[in-house]
Formats: sequence, C-alpha cells, structure tokens
Amino acid sequence: PITIEKISDNHSCYRDPGTPFAAALRQSVAKVRRRPAQFCVSTGFNDMHFFANELRIPTLGYGPGGLDFHAIDERAKIKDLVNTATIYTDLLTTFAG
Repeated sequence: PITIEKISDNHSCYRDPGTPFAAALRQSVAKVRRRPAQFCVSTGFNDMHFFANELRIPTLGYGPGGLDFHAIDERAKIKDLVNTATIYTDLLTTFAG
C-alpha cells in the first residue's frame, strides 16, 4: 500500500506595495541599482506567506533576476547577486520597522 502524507500547506500571498516596509525596500533598490524599483506579483512559490501570515512580519519577495529561475540551469549575473546582497544589507540596517 502507498501512504500519502501532507507535509506543507502553501498559499498565495499578496503584500501592499504602499507599506512603510515596501517604501524602505524601494529606497534601498534605488540607492544600489540607481533606478526605481518596480513591484509585481511573483508567479512562483516561496515561504513569504508563512512569514507574512503566520509570523505577521513585514515581507516582500526580492531577487537578482536572471534566466530559468529554479531550473537545473538557473543563471544570474554575479553583479546582480552582489547588488541584491547589498540591497538586503541596506534594508536590514536602515528599516526602523
């Protein structure tokens, strides 16, 4: 016999881009990338719903971009990875939340 056990419960998650946390991320992106941030809806799954809905902490998804996300040949430019780390660092050290 085969047993199927549910191991997670995944839900979509929307966060308002008008929040103070979104404004702080927008400012960090503009500071590092020298262009305005653009918010959109992610088509993929991540743990954002858990942090936002269960832990009730300010949450947004942000990444370096690239090609073939989460595929065997996923690629991102080194400069974009470094910029993303710098944006996270700026956000974490400036957001008073």
